[in-house]
Amino acid sequence: GNREEIQTNIDIGIASECLSQCTGLAEECLAVTLQNERGGRQRCFSIDTSAGVDQTDPDSSTGVTYFEKICSSRVCDKAWSFTRVPQYEFVGIANEEVRDVQGIGACRELCLAAKSYV
Repeated sequence: GNREEIQTNIDIGIASECLSQCTGLAEECLAVTLQNERGGRQRCFSIDTSAGVDQTDPDSSTGVTYFEKICSSRVCDKAWSFTRVPQYEFVGIANEEVRDVQGIGACRELCLAAKSYV
């Protein structure tokens, strides 16, 4: 997809501002990459497609964080709702297991609706 730099007023700690600007771009921005550079500076780029739309996994790259717009029935008071690390598996004791979930979107909805833990 097409990638365009998002200009910010600051150059460190810019994730929330980048995501907010992406939201304002509507369908022209379906994902954002945040690049960490020398000296702690950061730059971000809007992308007009996403791994979800393309049905692919994002490529991992050192120093780059990928944010993707998703649709959900709930709004959270955070700039992003989920953190996903491709090719990693959670190891530990699960608070809850739900079987036969019909895809990642349904899984996200169950997580957002959960009230028994934070």
